[in-house]
Amino acid sequence: MAHPGVQQRTCTVMVLSDMLRHVAFRGKSLMCAGIIWRVAFHQLWSHVHANHAENTRAHVSDRPRCVFSERIHNDALQDFPVRANIIWNQWSARKMSAAQCAHELVRCRDRIAPSCLQALDVISRRETLLDLESEMVAVQTALEERQHGFINHPAVEDWMRQFLVEHYGIKSRFMPLALLGGTQIGKTSKAMSLFSVARTLKVSCQGLRTGVLPSLSNFDRHRHRAILFDEARTDQVLCNRELFQSSQYAQKLSQSLCNQHSYGIWNYGTAMILCSNLMPTCVAEGLCPEDAEWMETNIVCVRLAPGQRWYLGVQRTDVCVKTS
Repeated sequence: MAHPGVQQRTCTVMVLSDMLRHVAFRGKSLMCAGIIWRVAFHQLWSHVHANHAENTRAHVSDRPRCVFSERIHNDALQDFPVRANIIWNQWSARKMSAAQCAHELVRCRDRIAPSCLQALDVISRRETLLDLESEMVAVQTALEERQHGFINHPAVEDWMRQFLVEHYGIKSRFMPLALLGGTQIGKTSKAMSLFSVARTLKVSCQGLRTGVLPSLSNFDRHRHRAILFDEARTDQVLCNRELFQSSQYAQKLSQSLCNQHSYGIWNYGTAMILCSNLMPTCVAEGLCPEDAEWMETNIVCVRLAPGQRWYLGVQRTDVCVKTS
């Protein structure tokens, strides 16, 4: 019978090896238990050291393994997963890619991994857009520096005077400008140069249904001084007259029966510029008298003489020219 001051201990040590035997002790004192533990680990260390060269060449699943359990495991050694916040910190420090981060977040099976995956997807998309925008600005700046100068036109200069500071809060509406003419005469480039590329929002009107405008959701009143509608059509102007007059009232766009995707902008005092190869503005071009009167009264249309171009110089270098 054991001494009352000595605690009873039961322990089992199993070593997965052909050379080591099952070591067990029951009802031993703490001193005896410590001796048996040291003997067991000494035998394990001797076995691993003696077979180090062989184990190095062997597959990881063939290596000896010590398991403190009630049953023997014969599977290979496994990597234990880490918490999701550790993986997230590694990605934030740019020590792994977004794909690797997503892979590790799924493997870790952490309960906050789904929210991390969602945040990772959002941040990765936004980061890609920021990188693309930076590259776009760099290209536009380089092209703007290499661009030829443009000719002055009295009608365009008179049109720009309405946007002077002294007219803000005085005029209730502003007239849009339409640069009309054939292709490759520099209409779009001239329009973008009036308020600079950085201060002009350019949208494309081609391919849209009758009366439908391109999205203006990227319009920033504190950044953009002008909106350029490239390849604009007459029906788009007539169906959105108040918008093109830059009136004092806010405009609701993309409206539908439920207005699920509608949005609003306030473009008061914003220059509205139209560029088109062909835009009927009179009865002779197919408009009814009422629409023709509105177009001629409310839009400043500028057409160059045949053979004249908006840019200075003999030949442009940023477009493809067909040779015979």
